[in-house]
Amino acid sequence: MPLLGIGYWGVPFVIGVLWVSVSYACNQVSMNLFPHTTFVSIPAAAFLMTGFDYMIEPFAVRYGLWSWKNGVIPDFNYYTWFGISLILSLLYQKIVNEKSNSITAYFLLTQILFFVGLRMIK
Repeated sequence: MPLLGIGYWGVPFVIGVLWVSVSYACNQVSMNLFPHTTFVSIPAAAFLMTGFDYMIEPFAVRYGLWSWKNGVIPDFNYYTWFGISLILSLLYQKIVNEKSNSITAYFLLTQILFFVGLRMIK
């Protein structure tokens, strides 16, 4: 069995769960930072999510969660994640529009520190 369990197209399902939680947290943080304008909070949340992907990608490759041609993570990966994150943020902020969960900033910080720590361990 793969490191993080079964998946689809070589990506473990638990990564999807991680992305749902990170998407939620990034949108919460962004909406609290920019409470009066989705024009800013939606792309800000997408940048946060893409930055998170930038942090976890080397970890995922190192531990064999997935791989890239010649071991190089293509820029297209980040452009695609930004586009997907932008759509998810737009949907979340227009449909859910919940701004009251204050613990999400701590959740996001914990995730960031975890993956930064993993990147520092060689």
